[in-house]
Amino acid sequence: MSWSLLVMPLQRAAENGGLEWAAGAEFSFALPEEPPLDRELPTVEQVLLAFQEAGCHGTP
Repeated sequence: MSWSLLVMPLQRAAENGGLEWAAGAEFSFALPEEPPLDRELPTVEQVLLAFQEAGCHGTP
């Protein structure tokens, strides 16, 4: 079995036709009708810290 996961902020995908491209994929799930409002995104450090604090990913 082989698979790929492409991840990007939906606001950015909407800017360059990415939502339309993803919607045309054979397996595409949970795409919104409209992208969310643009906002400041968390840093990698903030995301990793949130995972660590939630106890759902990584080791201290």
